[in-house]
Amino acid sequence: MALCQKAKIAVILLFLGLSTKAYACSVCFAPIKDNPQIKGIMWAMLILLIIVSLVLAGILKFFWTIARREKVLMESSEGMDL
Repeated sequence: MALCQKAKIAVILLFLGLSTKAYACSVCFAPIKDNPQIKGIMWAMLILLIIVSLVLAGILKFFWTIARREKVLMESSEGMDL
């Protein structure tokens, strides 16, 4: 392992060792299931996660379609010399 990589690992371990604990907020740490505000926050997070997933799936589908069309176009034009 190079000296530079060892130094990076040492710095990262040093920062991890010196860091303070991070505590969760009261909503995430111990939510009360009957509280309507917490239920609303949980539903909002779920809906936002679904929306982001659908957008990313749409982008993936777009690039998949473009790649498939390009493959078909290349296969159909292999026999032709321009």
